[in-house]
Amino acid sequence: MLLVIAGAGFVGGFFFPWVRFSGIAHSGLGLLVLQGDVVEFISWPQRLLMFAVPLFGAMLLVTAFIGHRIALWLALAASVVVIGGGAYTLIKSFFGLTGMGMWIVVGSALLSLAVALLTLGRGRK
Repeated sequence: MLLVIAGAGFVGGFFFPWVRFSGIAHSGLGLLVLQGDVVEFISWPQRLLMFAVPLFGAMLLVTAFIGHRIALWLALAASVVVIGGGAYTLIKSFFGLTGMGMWIVVGSALLSLAVALLTLGRGRK
């Protein structure tokens, strides 16, 4: 039943607003079919990944509803595609919007986190 709900969420969520540009909200469908300056930043592979969202959702919904075992594999594939695509977009945006100072700060934060975790971990033994 939870996979049926997840499949319905993939399909339904595709038609609700995803992003807001210049005060106008765009759904996943809108981002796929619109052209021009608003969605020019979306590459062809990203559009393919966006098309996969309702497709995976519909397949997951049907296979989970009838109780077919492939629903688990579809759930795994849909999750990997959506989370991977989202992470790619987030990282790409982060690279495009940040400068050297931010990278120094993020690198320093990762270094201090690693040192703190390693040191605290050794102190417990």
